[in-house]
Amino acid sequence: MKVERRVGLVSPRASRDCVMRPLLLLSIALPMSLLSSCKKQQTEVFPLARLTSIETGTTASGESYRIKNEYFVIAHPPKDRSELKSVIEAYNAKTLSQGEIDKYAATFRVFYRETDFTPRDYAGFDKGYFEHDSIESHARDALAQVKWTKGSANAEYTFYSEDELP
Repeated sequence: MKVERRVGLVSPRASRDCVMRPLLLLSIALPMSLLSSCKKQQTEVFPLARLTSIETGTTASGESYRIKNEYFVIAHPPKDRSELKSVIEAYNAKTLSQGEIDKYAATFRVFYRETDFTPRDYAGFDKGYFEHDSIESHARDALAQVKWTKGSANAEYTFYSEDELP
């Protein structure tokens, strides 16, 4: 009695299972990953502390003054301006006091959208005439500027949109 062995042949059922299993896994995994990526991302504000600067000068009448400039990156900013203003107001209320504002003739806070070009850990650099990057070069990512003047409790908000920028 001879027994034949078929080498390399797979039964039709095993062949179908080899194809169907990955397709089944893909049909389950793909919608799950799409659903998880569609979740609303948390809006966060990151200070760019290394960019904070204080300018000093003297007025025509001889009084000295100081102006503070601070920069921030907002990850996943809301698209609606009123929501964006609420996020910025809440952050400013948490991190800035009236006493801090009154130390300077003016305080500016500029908020940028987080992008590949303006990351949350942006630091800028200046290695010479041809190798430099300053935050001012990232105007396309600018969202808003808030200005306070000494003695005023009210802030001036300026919002930027991509069509208004150069």
